[in-house]
Amino acid sequence: MFGKQDVASIDVAALYAIADSLPDEALGYFDYTFSDEKQPLGERIATIANVARVDGNNIGDVLTFWRDEKVTNPDAVFARSNMFWDEYKVAWQMSLPGGYDGVALDYVDPLTNKKAYIYLQIDSSGITEVEDATVNAMQISLDGCRNSTQATDRAWLEARKILYSRLTMTVKVLDSTQVVRGTVVQCPDMYDNAQQTGYITGRSGDVFSDVRAYRLSLGDMWVVMTDNIGNYRGRWRPIR
Repeated sequence: MFGKQDVASIDVAALYAIADSLPDEALGYFDYTFSDEKQPLGERIATIANVARVDGNNIGDVLTFWRDEKVTNPDAVFARSNMFWDEYKVAWQMSLPGGYDGVALDYVDPLTNKKAYIYLQIDSSGITEVEDATVNAMQISLDGCRNSTQATDRAWLEARKILYSRLTMTVKVLDSTQVVRGTVVQCPDMYDNAQQTGYITGRSGDVFSDVRAYRLSLGDMWVVMTDNIGNYRGRWRPIR
């Protein structure tokens, strides 16, 4: 099947960048036969992309792509200077979303050409792989997947989403802050006055003066800085 769209209407560079960034080339592998010859090309691309945890956005006349994954640096930073305090909300659910207690994902084993399954359990100790589906597992059929590496990677992604989506944050920012679906953003907890607030009052080389003293926690910590209108300027590791 051949598409009739101009190749310029697809962000090919983004696809290559995603492929080059994969820690295991098996995560970008696809070997599947579409049985319906009338299935539109767009649906086929969506199936292929979904197996690799990739989704797309139409920005203007160009279809661009992004992968659902952790990133080193956010695409945008929302700071107190471009957030509305009265629209800020943080919510925490005691139970897991949807009442799910695990994930049951099926894919096709290329050796047997039959369905294979991955079962994960979510409880107070975290996420663990188990032999059978939990009582109320989220059911996922990864159509087009014939790769255990991809299937396992996706199952753990969905389990982490269930576990961590108990905490939600709602923010309203100025119109000048442009983000699209799939963009990874960073923003402060406006209720936290111990570490996530403050304004720079001066600088001498790499030493910054602030209106307050921060209590640094153990572990890997970074200070994210924005300008006076909220534009991201970089991040630095603080020294105790």
